Amino acid sequence: MTPRAVVLNGAGSVGKTSATRSLQRIASRSMLHIAMDDFIDMLPPERPSRHRHS
Repeated sequence: MTPRAVVLNGAGSVGKTSATRSLQRIASRSMLHIAMDDFIDMLPPERPSRHRHS
């Protein structure tokens, strides 16, 4: 299986999470939803660019 990514970018409260949940319901394969803050938190601590964007 070829890995694929869908990146939804936009201001807060515009429906990115709702759109993601809808995609998960209709997708023909399983899809993971990872919020950007959670993704950044997964980076190793030694990375100099590791910080939360507000």
